[in-house]
Parts: sequence; C-alpha cells; structure tokens
Amino acid sequence: MTEEQKEHLKKEIIEIQNDKIVTDKQQRIIKQQMHNTVILRGFPGTGKTFTGVEWILTQQVKDRRNISQDAVIIALNENLANNIHYELNINHRDSKELSNLTEEEKNGILETIQVISLEQMIDFWAPDFKRNYGRNWLISDNDLLKEYDVINNKFMD
Repeated sequence: MTEEQKEHLKKEIIEIQNDKIVTDKQQRIIKQQMHNTVILRGFPGTGKTFTGVEWILTQQVKDRRNISQDAVIIALNENLANNIHYELNINHRDSKELSNLTEEEKNGILETIQVISLEQMIDFWAPDFKRNYGRNWLISDNDLLKEYDVINNKFMD
C-alpha cells in the first residue's frame, strides 16, 4: 500500500468515526450479504461494529412482519457487549433504516436484537462448564499467556 493510499484510508476511517455514517462501501456489503451470516474483521475504529449493527437493522426492518426471528450479536467480552447494546439503543435509534418508523416500531425492532458476550453464549450453550468447573471455568488472558509460555519454552528447549 502506498503512502497516498494509507493517508486516504486514514482520512476515511476518521470520517467514519466522526460522522458515524455507513459509507457506500459498507452499504454495498450490507446489501450483498442479506440473509447470510456475516463475520466482520478489521482494525479497531474501522466501523465493523457500526456496519454490522446497521446490517442487522436492515434485516430486522425488512423482516419486521416476521418479528419472531431475533438477531444475536456476540461480542468478545461483557464490556464490549454492554457498549454495543448501549450504542444500539442510543446511536442506531437514528439510523436511516429506522427513520420511517414510529418510536413503538423502533423499540420493537431494537428489542429483537440480543447482544451477549462470548462467555454468556458458552454459558448458555454449554452450562456444564460452569456446573463442573465453577465460576472461573473460562481461562483468563493472564492464565492463557502463562500456558503459552510453558508450551513455548518446551519447544524452545
């Protein structure tokens, strides 16, 4: 990537962060991926979460007659899940996708979107972990790093 391309990308990222808008590229992704599972990857601040939430809103508004179908956002940790839930109910309430709806209809759409952490998802789908291993069944970042060091040292010797 040339310096000029890098600078253009930086400006685009700053614009997205400041304006909290869905760019034309993001809008194309949203429209192309209708009815598919979407996994968004990228650097922090590039609009992954914002784009993903807008994609979900597009789906939920389109399918609002069949509102029994909930959408789920699985965040890496509980803090991020809480942040996404807050953003969903504050910033995305003014989304273009919801602009033609009444407040009651907006609330109905927003209530169909569940935001949970990865740990909460595992707790739900594999409750035996908690029952068998107690509250601290999930390995912490610190413990994972220690295990990595142990394994890495075995291979380095």
